[in-house]
Amino acid sequence: MDSMQKGKIAEKIVGDMFKEAGFKVVKYGYEHTVKTLADKNNLIKGRAADYIRHQPDFIVVNKNNEAFFVEVKHRSKAIMPSREIFPYPNCYVVLLTKGAILAQSTHFLFNKRASFGLLVDMPPFKDIPFPIIEKYIMKLRRQLGDDTLVKQFMGKLVERMTNRTLPVKPADPITIIGQGKRIIRKFTNRSRNTRGRTIRRPRTASGRSKGNVPAQRRRYKQRRN
Repeated sequence: MDSMQKGKIAEKIVGDMFKEAGFKVVKYGYEHTVKTLADKNNLIKGRAADYIRHQPDFIVVNKNNEAFFVEVKHRSKAIMPSREIFPYPNCYVVLLTKGAILAQSTHFLFNKRASFGLLVDMPPFKDIPFPIIEKYIMKLRRQLGDDTLVKQFMGKLVERMTNRTLPVKPADPITIIGQGKRIIRKFTNRSRNTRGRTIRRPRTASGRSKGNVPAQRRRYKQRRN
């Protein structure tokens, strides 16, 4: 199964999940809205072309008639390079990975440098019932993971017999990888401050680190005395 087929399956899983949760779902990708421009051999160009070619997969409307853009991504691990996400305004990226359906808004991904979180942690989707999410996570693991229908059936049977919930293998650490390591600096390197700049010790003209200058002065005075 190639990446395009996996992407189509991921879109269907997310679309069906939102529909079952009571949302209106409209396909919005430019291959649906402007089919005459969807030519891979003759891509459109210009500033407007970026927004046209990166139109999100869905428009999702809740019960209060509030509309949101939704872009669907699927990765075997919860790692998403920033170059693979377009900063489309007012859009939520739904990331499908092993055993989890994650999400984050493009505003927080690019402006706040946030990581992905659980789908129900996003304000527009907080009221989606957990059984619905669990149902589509099982479908995700079955269609795009390494689970089988028999394996999941046996797991449910064991849970009923033992009256205990079997542990699920947790998803991989959630990380955002940016071009030039612009985004992950804040999360992976403890020697950097919250703005992502390296915290360096002052150096002398020879290039050596000054280290703890007050402590050096105290030791020098002690030697002289």
